[in-house]
Amino acid sequence: PLYDKRVERPLTEEYIQNIDAFGVKKSVTGRKNGKLPNGRNRVEIVDGRRRVRAAREVNARRRQEGREPLLVKIELERGSDADMDLLMVLGNECRDDDDLVTKAEKAQRLIGQIGLPKTALAFGVEGRTIESWLQLLDLGDDVKAQVRLGALSPAAALPLVDLSRGEQTAVVAQLTAGGTVPTKAATRAAVATVSGDAVTAKKYAASERMKERRNALLNVAYAYAFGEAKLDDLKTAASEYGHAKKAAKRPSKKKRFAEVTRG
Repeated sequence: PLYDKRVERPLTEEYIQNIDAFGVKKSVTGRKNGKLPNGRNRVEIVDGRRRVRAAREVNARRRQEGREPLLVKIELERGSDADMDLLMVLGNECRDDDDLVTKAEKAQRLIGQIGLPKTALAFGVEGRTIESWLQLLDLGDDVKAQVRLGALSPAAALPLVDLSRGEQTAVVAQLTAGGTVPTKAATRAAVATVSGDAVTAKKYAASERMKERRNALLNVAYAYAFGEAKLDDLKTAASEYGHAKKAAKRPSKKKRFAEVTRG
């Protein structure tokens, strides 16, 4: 009755190393569920299954290496299945996770104290991931505010670091006009335009149009499947996507070489 699909998610090596290095700092919640063949209480984990899974993997490795096992503190609760379901939801669904700008700020402070490798270990990610987060701190304050609010994704924001703060603000204002959430390709196209790189701007603009036409085709296809669109609408959407895809496709190396040779 307490099954949670998240238990099927694979554990990352970075998370396992985090648990091995620092242990399970936050106790997990469980309940008694009968007896094991050896007479001990069988404990069913209600909240903290990912931490327990990681601890088991850590202990499997520690046994092979002859190290002391990692212990996990468990707080036992009593109650019905409904009570346990409530505890599981309260422990997992009411969290307010940090945005990446906030994580970058925390990581920067921690790096100054313990260095990059240990900071990456503490966050349970690779060092290059931390370095990517830190690039967000080179953005202007108003752009970082848009990332915090979710109006601009971190991936779409990163290309803006090549622009001045004033240019960043102008580009973001243009891209987010009307409540639009820009993609990474759209941001790259805008950055290339401001930088005077017409070729790159055209390439990313074409890529963005292809994605838009693809999404439009999918929407029409769904509508057609439910009788809410005509066959002609589907053909038109497919044709527009085909043209956009062709425009976004880069010429082959052989063709590009031929064009350069002719030049």
